[in-house]
Amino acid sequence: MKSKKCPICGTENREVAKYCRICFSRLISLKSVVLKTSIYPKVQNRRKIINFLFIILLVLILFFLIK
Repeated sequence: MKSKKCPICGTENREVAKYCRICFSRLISLKSVVLKTSIYPKVQNRRKIINFLFIILLVLILFFLIK
């Protein structure tokens, strides 16, 4: 399966995707895109927070299932 790499956050997206699944930026051909490095740290921080909250949610679910 082919994929497109987001020019803003670097996330791999499906070839047919028009927008990035993480930062929602428009996906266009990489040949004509200049990376916007000022946005990348914000996206990376948001991604870390979402991953952390997801892990906490999984731990809580497992705790209540085992209990």
